[in-house]
Amino acid sequence: MVILQRIRAAKLMGRLSFSVPPESVSQFAKEHSMEHRLSYTQSKQIFSFTSGFFYPRIVISQGMVELLNEKQLHAVLLHERMHAVGHHPLLLALARSFAKVFWFFPIVGEIVRQYQIQLELDADQFAIRHVGKEHLAAALLAVMEVDLKHVHVHEVAWNSFDDFMRPRVYQLIGQEVKRDVKRKWMIRPMIQSGTSFLLFILFLVASCL
Repeated sequence: MVILQRIRAAKLMGRLSFSVPPESVSQFAKEHSMEHRLSYTQSKQIFSFTSGFFYPRIVISQGMVELLNEKQLHAVLLHERMHAVGHHPLLLALARSFAKVFWFFPIVGEIVRQYQIQLELDADQFAIRHVGKEHLAAALLAVMEVDLKHVHVHEVAWNSFDDFMRPRVYQLIGQEVKRDVKRKWMIRPMIQSGTSFLLFILFLVASCL
């Protein structure tokens, strides 16, 4: 799971120290050709993420390993493997850079957000094909239950987390977000983008006078 809030929290604690993962984790990583990509940290925080542009590495914490059972942990590792072999960190960084360049078009930022969600869904699909929906769903539920205990403290972070988790849950239960709903939330960004574009053109014209 690419959980941005947990990555930031880990960074606040300083540099992560890495060690040899448990034998069961190492064996599974070897079976799925990710032993050279896997980094294990003894942090008690619950997180896993994929980092790196040209040779992405998977980072998983002791807290995450202890929280999940074997099959659930396999689902998480396979999810991260898809992020790694698909070079998702690089693709997402390029997409975010594009959004920053075209900051005056709010719709671009929304497109990038949807792209990030799609990368998560693709990684979930990869895990589902190998271990099944039930184990991935159980892993997501376990992580969500931990986060729910801190909603009153990190309400903003949870809202962002929930925004990305909701489509993943919908996919697991076989429910799609209705297309007409998507069109509704696209109307406002489109209006904002059009307004920003007009203001940008007016600025260019005024600077040329």
